[in-house]
Amino acid sequence: MMEAEREAIPTTIEQAGGLIASTARQGHGVVVLGGMTKAAGKVRDDRPRVRLRTTALNRIVEFSPGDLTITVEAGMTLRALDETLSPHGLRLPLDPPDYDGRATIGGVLAFGDSGPIRLGYGGPREHVIGMSMVQGDGTLIRAGGRVVKNVAGYDLHRLFVGSHGSLGMIATASFKLRPRPEARRLVTVVCGAPDDAERITAALLAGDTRPVLLDWIRPVPRDWPGATARRDLSGASGAVLLAVGYEDCIEAAEWQSREAVRLVGGATAHDEAASQSLYSRLRARMIGGGAAFRISIASSRVHELFAAMPVETALHAHAASGVVHGSIEDRAAQRTEELLESTSDALDGALLMRRRDGSLSARRRGDGVARKLEQRTRGALDPAGVFPEPPFAS
Repeated sequence: MMEAEREAIPTTIEQAGGLIASTARQGHGVVVLGGMTKAAGKVRDDRPRVRLRTTALNRIVEFSPGDLTITVEAGMTLRALDETLSPHGLRLPLDPPDYDGRATIGGVLAFGDSGPIRLGYGGPREHVIGMSMVQGDGTLIRAGGRVVKNVAGYDLHRLFVGSHGSLGMIATASFKLRPRPEARRLVTVVCGAPDDAERITAALLAGDTRPVLLDWIRPVPRDWPGATARRDLSGASGAVLLAVGYEDCIEAAEWQSREAVRLVGGATAHDEAASQSLYSRLRARMIGGGAAFRISIASSRVHELFAAMPVETALHAHAASGVVHGSIEDRAAQRTEELLESTSDALDGALLMRRRDGSLSARRRGDGVARKLEQRTRGALDPAGVFPEPPFAS
């Protein structure tokens, strides 16, 4: 791949549109980047490209606390957005890692990223009610609206969520917000094997509680509170740490945590301070270094993935949502990557892998229908191929 021809940091959406239009006329490509927390896509034919940074597009366009809506430019960081909403007792319930405050709204949407509380509140598509986007010819288009009860037009903006910057530049996004919860409580238990974690997960989901997160982690962290009480299991090679979380008023959150302990033998209930601390660790993703990957599969098959992968492969699953993150150590990279790809195929999964060199690879089984739809959509929105190829195009 050729090195970037230059980097541009527009300060207005109009500047960004003009830059994209002029770049397209020169026959060059554009790669949109935010906080540099994700792998960049590959421009077709390795032609010269412009790296367009959105970090200066970080303004609030409209904020209506009473209507629980906000519209922001795509370069605003998740942390800055939360700092804006917090004094009003509001939040956007999207919690992917914020990478020390660098993760931007546009990057989170473009990669369809989410975190532990996806189970309780849904992913990015569930929160976006409108969007403006810049096409490959520099034209600004809009879809959806800035209010929750909007019925005009197609949900075109939802196509841009998870598009990896292949359809255009996300310029602004409008969200529906939620009140901040009064309390958060976590309950954790060490399971001897993935099948045990699956059984406990099924019991928790079928019970009277309403968890907002249900994560599995392997290997079990040695410093995790309560893990030392299960030394017989936590040191086992296939052991899995299961964390279930509740958000509600104080009384309801505490009742649900007690009920979870009753359902799950050997579980540890954590108080508010410990729950906040442990939740922060879960949000940061407990997968260590190495080549990172994300695989999306049916939630009922997460235990099969855990059973198939080597125990030294770090895994962190939002198990009830079917999203599994992990990392691969260098010394076993090739063998583990091949196993991961074959396992993903066997489980009908969609696999994204960010390699050590920063490149992005993707793999998804299918009959080609989804791929053809992607190509037709891209052909309509970016016929000149100014933006990167979608990761599943090859």
